[in-house]
Amino acid sequence: EQILAMEGAVLAKLNFQLTTPNTYVFLKRFSKVAGIIATPRSKTELLANMFVELTLQEYKFLKYLPSMVAASAVYLALKTMGQPCWGQELAEHTSYTEAALLPCVRDMNQVHKDAPKNNLQA
Repeated sequence: EQILAMEGAVLAKLNFQLTTPNTYVFLKRFSKVAGIIATPRSKTELLANMFVELTLQEYKFLKYLPSMVAASAVYLALKTMGQPCWGQELAEHTSYTEAALLPCVRDMNQVHKDAPKNNLQA
């Protein structure tokens, strides 16, 4: 009974938020660091979300860590919107250099270019 009580206390303290680290968790954090989170949502934030969504149906993105996909989406969104795309603060928070992101960014950009031809349309 004490174990159940302690388990309830721990879960209550965590606000019942038990998740695994996925791309959206990282995207939210990296977007905040990049300063693209706004109310209402900024075009850059929406674009980064769209890039992440495009990767969900692509098998080749399984080779990248969720944090890499999220960082690449932020990078590509910033670059697309003509903003400075990678600085020291983002590099520190993501632990990725700009050079390390480029293979994933290239794949993501290609998926975006090919999206109109994709047979999995909404």
